[in-house]
Amino acid sequence: MGQRILVVAPHADDEVIGCAGLILSSKLKGASVGWLLMTSVEEQYGYSEEFVQTRKKQIETVKELLSFDTFSNLGFHPAYLDTIPKSEIILAMSKVIQRYQPSELYIPYPGDAHSDHGVTFDCCRAFMKPLGTIMWKKFVAMKQFLKPIKILLLIKNTLNPTGLLISVIL
Repeated sequence: MGQRILVVAPHADDEVIGCAGLILSSKLKGASVGWLLMTSVEEQYGYSEEFVQTRKKQIETVKELLSFDTFSNLGFHPAYLDTIPKSEIILAMSKVIQRYQPSELYIPYPGDAHSDHGVTFDCCRAFMKPLGTIMWKKFVAMKQFLKPIKILLLIKNTLNPTGLLISVIL
């Protein structure tokens, strides 16, 4: 089995802010990369229908641009992970991890100001030991910036030698 990376993102945008370049670089080297999204914006959580639909389109765009091989959304309430028993979160995560069998986890930086990032990191710690048939090779903590930034991604490949410039303003 080749390199199998699972990016664990508390919110949709953390995978881009935290490690989009690393994801693209790994994909160019032949890695399989999955995305585990911990939370989901939903009308039942107080978000407008318009915002929910916009976020769903953004997620589909990111899945396509970063060429994820698999995607799972646990659907927890954003900004409320600290109110859910960690055992419940870990159980939900373990189902995805057992199914995907990653060799590497890209996880949020534990010192981030957002509580969901800290909870996600803490829950990922449950998987930092050998797990059945999974022997981890690497854990990467994604560091995030505290102020809005502009990210320019230049993607080059053999099919498009001039590259594709993607501008993401956060």
